[in-house]
Parts: sequence; structure tokens; C-alpha cells
Amino acid sequence: MMTVAVFSLYLADQPGRFDRVLKLVTNTTEDFFYNHKLIISGNELVSVEEIEALLPKQHSVLWWYFNGPRISAALMKHPLVSAARVNSCGRISWGCFEINIEERMPELVTMVGSTPWLVSREGEFIEPLSKNKFSYRRAGLKPILIEGAIRESLSPDQVKARFGFVYKLINRLKKEINLEIQRVSLTKSGEVELYFHGYDFPVIFAAPGRGSADIADQVERLKILVKRFDKDLKKLRKIDLGFGRLAVVKMKESATEGQPAG
Repeated sequence: MMTVAVFSLYLADQPGRFDRVLKLVTNTTEDFFYNHKLIISGNELVSVEEIEALLPKQHSVLWWYFNGPRISAALMKHPLVSAARVNSCGRISWGCFEINIEERMPELVTMVGSTPWLVSREGEFIEPLSKNKFSYRRAGLKPILIEGAIRESLSPDQVKARFGFVYKLINRLKKEINLEIQRVSLTKSGEVELYFHGYDFPVIFAAPGRGSADIADQVERLKILVKRFDKDLKKLRKIDLGFGRLAVVKMKESATEGQPAG
């Protein structure tokens, strides 16, 4: 008690020293309660700066320990964030938090009126393309243009299902066919009309009927045709795969040919 009293008198007698001690105590207290040490992972498209701007750093470290779901909800306000998990680094790491981000990958682009919109592989509309034109390029993504997916006669669930089918088809083609897809159009009947870079002929795929098995069958027939025509692909006018086991091939110099692809 005597020591504390003497120390207090000592500080009172030296105002400058008292101010420095008070500032040190204040800074130490603020650092203890409000210094958030963050380990962020999973983000390719969303920058660290964008993530930190959404975090409620005005709240204390103690508040963060008890409000992980609220912090996750704040992060999911970003259109490219589909899920976020916030966990403490461990008992001995006070104020340290691990933030794991799951992103919506903009695999597709479609027109909404006159505005191009990014669409995820699940068929979710993310945001207008102009708002995010650099981040997806930074990650090496090249969203493919999808035309005709949105129609007044279709419900939101039907539109989403259309995008989902197209993505499955595109994903299969990327694995099986060594040609770069340029754009895709969906007809009123649900058929898929696809164009490859460097070629002016469309490839017609049947409307979704038997799911992924149907996609696999049609892509396999296309794979056989691409190998068969090889250097003569530029002579093709059209390939139609919507005829059971047949592939209808139209040449630029000849009439329509119907031939088995197997």
C-alpha cells in the first residue's frame, strides 16, 4: 500500500511521466481488447481488403469469440462469398481468428436486358460483370457467354436448372474435347446450341432429359466426330446430336448426312 502511494506521488510530481504511463496503459488495453489478428484463406476472387472492410472490427476481441455466426453473415453480404467460417486460432492465441472463405465461381455470363451478369456454376446470379471485371481475370477464369437462358415463360427455378445443365455440359466438354468453347445459346425448346472458338458451325445438344448420362452420351459422340473430321472441321456447317444414337452432320459442300457416331 505504501509502495503504491509513493509511486502515485512520484507520478503526480512528474506530469510528463504520468501522461506517458497513462498512454502506455491505454494503448496496451486497447491492443488487448481490439487488436484482431486475422488468418484469411480460401479467397481467390475477393481481396483481403474487401474482406476486412466487411468485418466488424469496432467490436472487441471478446465479442468476436461469442459472435462467429454474425461475423460470417457479414462476410456473406459480398456477392462472391457463398459461405464463411470464423474460428479462433486456439486458447493460447488471444485475439487470433481464422477466416475461411468459400466463393461463388463466376463460370458463366448471361445478358439481363442490356447488362451482362456473372452466373455461378450452380446457376446463381452473382453481380453485373462491369463491377467485377478484374478479379475473375486475376484468378484465370474465363466466363462463357450463355444466351437465351432467361425467358419470361420460365420460373426462377427453371432458369437455375438450365444454367446447371449447361455448366455440367461445359464441364464435361472441357474434359473430353480439346476445343475452346466460345458461347452457348439455349432455344425455346431447351436445346443447347454451342460454338467453339475458331469455328463457325454450331453443335446442337438435346434438351435435358436423362441428366448427366445424357450429357456423357452426347459428348462421347461429339468426341468421335471431332476425331473423325480432325483437319476438316472448318468444312462443317452443323452437328446435331439430338437424335438418339445418330449424329446428323451437315457439310458446307454437301447435303445433310446422318451417320452413327459409334
